[in-house]
Amino acid sequence: MEIDASKDWVFIHDLKISTRIGVYEWEQRINQTLIINIACQVDLSAPVTDLLQSVDYAAVSEAVTKMLEPASFKLIEIVAQQVADLVLLKFHVEQVKVSVKKPHAVANAGGVSVNIMRSKETRLCEERSDEAIQRP
Repeated sequence: MEIDASKDWVFIHDLKISTRIGVYEWEQRINQTLIINIACQVDLSAPVTDLLQSVDYAAVSEAVTKMLEPASFKLIEIVAQQVADLVLLKFHVEQVKVSVKKPHAVANAGGVSVNIMRSKETRLCEERSDEAIQRP
C-alpha cells in the first residue's frame, strides 16, 4: 500500500515501544521493543496556524505508547490494527498507515514487519457491517 502523494501527511518515524509480543510462552514473560511508524492523512491545504488544524504527533505518540506498553499481544498484525483504530477514533485523521516492526524476530534478519492502511470511511463500513451481523 502506497501513500497517496497528492494528499497531506504527518509522519511519526521509529516510535520505540516496549511491550509483551509473541506467540511463544517465553515471549509473553519478557518485554520486547517494537518499532512503529505512523502516517496520518490530514488536510493541510489551508494555512496551518494552530495545532487543531493538523494532528498533534506528540499526543498520537503518547496515546499509542500508553495503549501498547502495559498490554500483551501475540501478533504484530493485531498491534498494527489497534494502533490504526486508536488514531482514527481519537484524532482528526482521515486515513492512517501503520508499520510495526519486531526486530530480532527471525535469526539472521533485521526484523519482521507488517504495514496496514485504514481510513475512517472503511472503518465506518466495517462497523455498519458488524452491527448488521449482530442484530437478531
